[in-house]
Parts: sequence; structure tokens; C-alpha cells
Amino acid sequence: MTLDDPRLYEERDPHRVREVLAAFSTQCREALALVPEPPVRRARPTLVVVAGMGGSAVGGDLLAACAAEHLGVPVVVHRGYGLPAPVSKQALVLASSYSGETAEVLSAVETALARGAAVAALTSGGRLAQLALTRRLPLVKLPAGLMPRMALGYLFLPTVRILARVGLPVVVGTSRKGFIGRITGETEAAQRLFGTAATVAWSAANGASIVRVHDVRAMSQVVRMIGAIQSGGGMISPAPIAYDSAAPDSGGPARGI
Repeated sequence: MTLDDPRLYEERDPHRVREVLAAFSTQCREALALVPEPPVRRARPTLVVVAGMGGSAVGGDLLAACAAEHLGVPVVVHRGYGLPAPVSKQALVLASSYSGETAEVLSAVETALARGAAVAALTSGGRLAQLALTRRLPLVKLPAGLMPRMALGYLFLPTVRILARVGLPVVVGTSRKGFIGRITGETEAAQRLFGTAATVAWSAANGASIVRVHDVRAMSQVVRMIGAIQSGGGMISPAPIAYDSAAPDSGGPARGI
């Protein structure tokens, strides 16, 4: 047995885990382009519930963890039939079932509709996709052919875009971070302006509502340029804008408004 023999991986890895993990960055880029059709039209909800089971619920766990310190609205992951009692007309339910055949998720959707809550579905097909099409629910159609736990990018990143759509802003804080130094070779945080600009441009182009930065004046120009490029020369409204509650370019801690 030798680890250099590709036949070994073909025999021991029938689910192509090695291949899927190697392509995870590509999956994330593709996931950023996935949007619900029709769009989610519910105004800012008072509660967000991600209904899912197994690997299909992991995207919800990640969403809840990211949102905990940034959103004024609770994000709850529900694993089971029905829905928690607080779910009402003011709630948004994200039904996550990669296969589309998860009985608990289908039950949650029916409960949400009975209570008048907004519902969006994330699935590669199955009964959940059919239900969404029949009831004209917002549907994020996911690429098929993966194990749910290998589809984290597809199951997580579209939910972030949905929250931004309903008035729950996405906050990105990469300013002067250590990973920029590791990539660019800049050991001094204050010298990571151009690396930060690249992350801010990418974030603004991919749906971030707020970017937390140190170098406000420079990053505001980056964000406005991205808005102009995306709109063909005019500004998108509303465009993501970078702010700092301290003095501009103060070099103090990054802040967001």
C-alpha cells in the first residue's frame, strides 16, 4: 500500500470526499451566486429559524454562531417536527434539506405556512423543492450530487445573502487581520492597506452590508468604486459603506456602524 497510488483513494473514498474538500473554495464562490427565486420579500423579521437535520442543519449552526454578536434578532436552529411556539407572522423560516426529503423539515414548512411566517427553502430537489414551486416560496436550488455535510458552502452562504435581503446586514471585519499579513508578507498591521482593500472589495461585491475597517477614507473609496463598477458606472443604492466611529484613519480598533 502506498499513499501515492491514486487507486487507493478511488477504492477507499467512494464519496469523493478528497475531491470535494479540495474544491471547497470553488463551492463557496458558486454558493455566493445562489439567490432565492422568487426573492424573499419579508421586511426585517423578529426571529429567524433555520429548520434542518443532520448535515443540512450545519449551515444554520454556522449562521447562528456568526449572527450571535452582530444581529439584534435571534437566529435559532430547529431540529425536529413542527416549529417552536414563538414562530409567528413576523418570523422568517429557512428550510434547509439538501435532499429535499427530510420529513422534519417538510413538517416545519407546513407549520410555518399555517402560522403565516415567511419561508425560504434551500434544497437540491425532492419534495421540498416541489412544495416551494407549488406554493411559490423563495427557493435556493442547490447543485445535487454531494453528501449534505460536504455541501456546507451551498447550505450556509445563501442564508447570509437572504438575511441581508430582509434587512439583517452582513458585517465583515477583515481590516489588517493576521491572515492578510501571512499572505502578503506584511508583518506590521498598519502596512496591510492593500491587502485589506482586496478583502473589502471582494466583500462589498458579494453582498456585505457593512465592512469594519481602520482606514475609513481609503476603504470608502474602494466600496464606492465597487458599487460604480457593478452598476455600470452609476452608484448602486444602497451601496455598502465603510465607517468608523473614531476619527478617520485613526489607527484605533476597527468599528462598524
